[in-house]
Amino acid sequence: MEISIHKENTVTLFIPMQIKKRGGAAMVILPQHHEPLKPKENHDNKLIKALGKAYKWQKMLEKDGLTIKSIAQKESVTPSYVGRILRLNFLSPSIVTSILEGTQPKTLKLQDLIGKPLNPLWEVQM
Repeated sequence: MEISIHKENTVTLFIPMQIKKRGGAAMVILPQHHEPLKPKENHDNKLIKALGKAYKWQKMLEKDGLTIKSIAQKESVTPSYVGRILRLNFLSPSIVTSILEGTQPKTLKLQDLIGKPLNPLWEVQM
């Protein structure tokens, strides 16, 4: 970070950063060597609701004997979407905890988790 004070009573502040689009929203990405002072809670309701759906739908599969297709019809979504959300049940417990506590990285979006298959090894997910 650089600060310059000019004669005209103006201050110029230069902060090295990148701006990237993630899920349609602009995100400020700080340099890798930058450490935040302390983690700030960042509850992502979309992620939390998706975890709740994954848990609920898994119980419907196990206890009620429903199929992915019947859950999709009941919830008015596609079977493909149900399958992608169900993958969240295989997330590392530490990732689930960080999402529920709001301490996950700000750049982590639902699409990052359901857009591709998850590695079954929790150590690799982290």
